[in-house]
Amino acid sequence: MNQASRIEAAGPPAEQALADFAGHLRAWNLVMPVVQPLVLDFGLGDFRRIGLIEYWVANEVEAGYCGKFLFVFDRQTCPRHHHREKQETFFIVRGAVEMDYDGRVWRMNPGDVLPVECGKPHQFSGIGPALILEVSKPCIVADNYFADPAWDTEEGYLQFHRDLGIMPYYEYSKFQVGIPEYDKEIKVCHETAGGRVMDRIQTPAGVLTEEHVYLRESCSAGCIKHFVQSEDDLNVLQYLLEHRRMVPANLADYHRRMKQWREFDGLPSIGLPRSPLASFCCEWAGVENMSYLLPDCREKVAGLLRLMEEQESPILDAVCEVAPPLVAFPDNLDSRNLTGWYDEYMAAGHRRRIERLHKAAELGEKKGGYSATQIALA
Repeated sequence: MNQASRIEAAGPPAEQALADFAGHLRAWNLVMPVVQPLVLDFGLGDFRRIGLIEYWVANEVEAGYCGKFLFVFDRQTCPRHHHREKQETFFIVRGAVEMDYDGRVWRMNPGDVLPVECGKPHQFSGIGPALILEVSKPCIVADNYFADPAWDTEEGYLQFHRDLGIMPYYEYSKFQVGIPEYDKEIKVCHETAGGRVMDRIQTPAGVLTEEHVYLRESCSAGCIKHFVQSEDDLNVLQYLLEHRRMVPANLADYHRRMKQWREFDGLPSIGLPRSPLASFCCEWAGVENMSYLLPDCREKVAGLLRLMEEQESPILDAVCEVAPPLVAFPDNLDSRNLTGWYDEYMAAGHRRRIERLHKAAELGEKKGGYSATQIALA
């Protein structure tokens, strides 16, 4: 990783960016501090794809604090980087971003907060125009360490793996084709401290908390507390899901990316949301809690699983419209977790998914598109 050097855009692109940003501010009925804005393209000369606009409120080195607003346009990315000295916290003011931090990629909405620890790479992209408030230790340009920009594109990602002589890792930033979107009363908070990561979801019905701890011996993280552990937690999860939508993502440019991947002898890997039982196990309850809750609260869990399947409908619609030749079901199937419940809880849902995907692929083939969709169960 290299230190940031010349990172500001200038001339007509910068002027147009500020004019467009001013339009968004008027629409939001917001004003920025009366300071000189920074229009950053990070030295890559492709501002609308990789860049952002900064308005610094304060950067008091001796007093030890900094505050600034960050703005990204729709699909614009602040590239992956880290700081060795600066710890910062992001607060989403307007719009939404796709945040990539600490091995996770998720959507952050207005009101969401993310503390970012020193040394941990992070990047974010606008889901529509988005405004972020950053509060931090003092900002020093030399403390910005960016990933090699040649690797931070999809082509660079593919070339990086080819140079290493390995196949690309399947779960990259555009793998998920559905992301959750919550109503405004739902607040999602991601906190890190001392090797522990805590995710807290606040709802009017209660709070769900999950905690992971970093295991130095295995260079991995393990979950020590799942969101759902009791029937009361199931009630909160039900409220949460009733105020959640699954939104299609990473499909608009799929066919362009497919041509790009074929140049590297492959296909883009894309994954549907986990099937309902797999989601309940892997994302919410864990194997042990699920094993107790399924028999003890059968009807309540079954209702949650039906709701999850209903919510994946717009994702399936969007994937069927694209008719990709390969789709993954990232369900983490394993004889130690889900296969004992497969026939009762998963088989019918898998069949419904597969039938829809194959029908869409057959229709696409008749129109001169691609061959029938292949399914990868993982």
